[in-house]
Amino acid sequence: MDQEIKDILEAPFAAEDIKKDFNGFDYVDPHLIIRRLNKAFGQDGWQFVPEERIEDDFEIIQYGKIGIIGEGSEWVWKHNCGGKRRTYSKGAEKIPANRISSTNDYKSAISNCLKRCAMMFGIALALYGPEELDAEKGGDNEGLPGPAGGGKSAGEAKQPKDGNSGSADGRKPDNSIGSVKNRLRALESRAKAGGMSQSQVNKIKESMLGDKTLDHSKDKLIAYGTKLSKECGG
Repeated sequence: MDQEIKDILEAPFAAEDIKKDFNGFDYVDPHLIIRRLNKAFGQDGWQFVPEERIEDDFEIIQYGKIGIIGEGSEWVWKHNCGGKRRTYSKGAEKIPANRISSTNDYKSAISNCLKRCAMMFGIALALYGPEELDAEKGGDNEGLPGPAGGGKSAGEAKQPKDGNSGSADGRKPDNSIGSVKNRLRALESRAKAGGMSQSQVNKIKESMLGDKTLDHSKDKLIAYGTKLSKECGG
């Protein structure tokens, strides 16, 4: 990839385009990501392909990839995953009948996946804080392995608004099963980005968990993450 393309991809976004999500993390809207890709590669020079989707009554996990046309007209792919917590009527039991909008939840999960795939090409990478980059690398707190010499541990990362991570001021890291699941999803994405196929990931998941869901005890999830990291050379 030549320097001119890299400069387009990695150029900072205008301050007015940067927003904050519910957790206090910076982000830009999907249409700005698409415009940046169009500017760098042209409308026919890239594509986004949603892949496997895993969902339960609480969240939607969307895997996907962005491809660009490289040298020799060969496609170069970057894989990642995004997610969206299900939205329910306030105070209502979390059952399908009480969901506010499954369509919007699916759209948000796909948009989040698009943005995370684009991040791997350098788009909006500067907006990701230490705790988010650590999650992208696999994370090493709560027993899940990270890359050699990886990012900061949960105890070193800053605290988002809802308290879902550790902080530098001594507050405890989030050791909830939801946090473990988030790090597992990032670890699965790292495995696929490193060349492991989805079927290989599924095979390891099934051998450790018995099925393709993430509805298991924290200890079993950690054991699965450890196994997956060893298999992908993490």
